[in-house]
Amino acid sequence: MGAIDSHGTYYPNSRGTSNAAALTSAAAALVRSRNPDMTGRTVVQRLIATAMPIGKKAWNPQIGYGVILIRGAMDPVKYPLKPGTPNPVYEAFDRWKASTYPARSQPMTTAARKKTTHSGGTGTSTIVAGAAAAVLVIGGLVAGVLVVSRRRGLDRTSHS
Repeated sequence: MGAIDSHGTYYPNSRGTSNAAALTSAAAALVRSRNPDMTGRTVVQRLIATAMPIGKKAWNPQIGYGVILIRGAMDPVKYPLKPGTPNPVYEAFDRWKASTYPARSQPMTTAARKKTTHSGGTGTSTIVAGAAAAVLVIGGLVAGVLVVSRRRGLDRTSHS
């Protein structure tokens, strides 16, 4: 995957999470634009569940969850997920949240509730979890493209 720097120089072999993050966030935006009532959790679940794994494992550190198959992610009617389809990103987030913010044994007082209530915007933890999911999925997409390109003999390292 190529990149262009601020001076207009083209780098045909850029790699890493920067490209992956841009592609995954674009994919998530497409899914949300087609399904505006879909929760962030469901968007992440669909991106992961409909991705095409590269290799034997569903996830690996080089590729992530695989290549995003955007049609499947965008169309829950044509490509439904089975009940109980895992959402490993949010499952890990939920475990972290439970260990960091244990459940209260006593209900919150009205005064405490007022202190913790916000204006209804998106919580920081939701944004962080969504960004982490995006990086993982995009990393998989970029790695998948690189693997497929090399398998087809299209390695562009000789072109500068």
